[in-house]
Amino acid sequence: MAEALECLDVLATPTIAAPAASVGQENIRLGDSEGSVLVAYDRFVFPSNLDGSPAISIPCGFSSDGLPIGLQLIGKPFDERGLLDVALAYEGGTDWHLRRPPV
Repeated sequence: MAEALECLDVLATPTIAAPAASVGQENIRLGDSEGSVLVAYDRFVFPSNLDGSPAISIPCGFSSDGLPIGLQLIGKPFDERGLLDVALAYEGGTDWHLRRPPV
């Protein structure tokens, strides 16, 4: 992670690998395969949790089913301020944070 962030201000990834699962759902389809919901959801957040890099998830759209999708931004160690500045700039340039999924 440190090597990737040497030449980047932040690293952008999906927050999770799939839209939200139903309550009690244990498996989820990702492309042509099926796997554990927990494993699929940890795929992108695990690296920053492991090395302690600051990370934030912000709204970036909706799935075809109307479920919210998150964008994870990962910052350099101890640069929480820089990470929050990037998140605020993205949020200021979009309106995803103002939209609500149909309930």
